[in-house]
Amino acid sequence: MLEGSDRPNLVLIDDIDQSLHPQAQARLMELLRSLARLRPQGLRILATSHSPYLIDALAQDEVWVVALREDGVAAAGCLADHPDSEHFRNVLGTGEFLSSVGEDWVLQQGAVDASGLDR
Repeated sequence: MLEGSDRPNLVLIDDIDQSLHPQAQARLMELLRSLARLRPQGLRILATSHSPYLIDALAQDEVWVVALREDGVAAAGCLADHPDSEHFRNVLGTGEFLSSVGEDWVLQQGAVDASGLDR
């Protein structure tokens, strides 16, 4: 599917880490990165995960955190925009940093809602 002539530009994967050993998660990320490099016109991969092991394979600016507001609207913020991200960038892995800060900061940052509009 990703290598054929009718290739998509966007791939959506829910729970990408489901039932995968941490080493397999890292290998999967390597595979997806190599596929993306083969596509000079671009390939976007949007995946959900709760695995700090998988998230460790990403840079902070590749991770978006989503939290549900009290009004039912989903808020999102880039992990690199967390107020402490610069301080911990070279101290913790991306997954460790996300595990330590959680998602509540997204609700307090005036982050964007799921439609991309500022709230």
